[in-house]
Amino acid sequence: AGRIITDTGCTEATSYELDRRNLTPGYDHDVSLWTNVAGRESMRLHDTYGARAWNLSMRGGDRPSASNPHHGIIYRACHSCIRTHKKIYYRRRTPVPEDYSLMDTVLYNEDDGGGRNVWGTDFDLYSTLEDALDDVDAWKCPNGQFKLSATFYGHCSPDGSRVENQRSQFDEWNQRTNVAYFVYKAEEDGLDIVPSGEDVAVSGGGGDVPYRVAAVAGR
Repeated sequence: AGRIITDTGCTEATSYELDRRNLTPGYDHDVSLWTNVAGRESMRLHDTYGARAWNLSMRGGDRPSASNPHHGIIYRACHSCIRTHKKIYYRRRTPVPEDYSLMDTVLYNEDDGGGRNVWGTDFDLYSTLEDALDDVDAWKCPNGQFKLSATFYGHCSPDGSRVENQRSQFDEWNQRTNVAYFVYKAEEDGLDIVPSGEDVAVSGGGGDVPYRVAAVAGR
C-alpha cells in the first residue's frame, strides 16, 4: 500500500526545537551577487535602506537582450513561507521613477504605487534568478489578476494557482516572519551613505511622504 505523507506539525516542531536550543533561523546570501536592503526578525541584518537608496540600488541589465532589458532584480527570501514561495524574484521592466518609493510598495503598502508598480507592465515574478534574468516562466496570477492586498506576490504562483497567506508587510506581525529582501547588486558595489539632513518628498502611492534621506554616492 502507498504511504500518505502529511504535514503533522513539522513547522511547529522545528520552531520548538530551535527555541529549545536557543537558535534562530538565518540566511547566508551570496554577497557577490546580492545586497541586503531589508529584513525582519532573525533575517534583519541592519536598518532597512531608505527609499532613495533602495531605488538607486536597482541596477539594470540587458539580459536577455538589449531590446528586453531589466531595470533591477529584487529577491525575497522567506524562511516561514511554503516551498514555492520561499524564494521569489521580482524583475523590474520599467525604470523606477525618482519620486516614487518602491520600498514602501514592496514592504508596506497594498497598492500599485499609483500605477507605477503594475504587474505585467512594470514587473513580473519568477522562481529563480536565471528565469528572471532570461525573462522566462514568469509566474501567473489567478484569473489574470494581481491581488494588491497580498503585498509583493499578489496571490500568484508558478502555475497560476491561488496561494494565500504568504505576504509579509513589515509593519504587521501576524504575517510571514523571518523574511529578507535583496537587490541584484554585489554588496561591495554598494552606496556611500552620507547624512544630508534634507527632507525630500517621495511618493509611496498614497500621497507624498517626507523622508529624511541621505546623500548617496556610488563607489
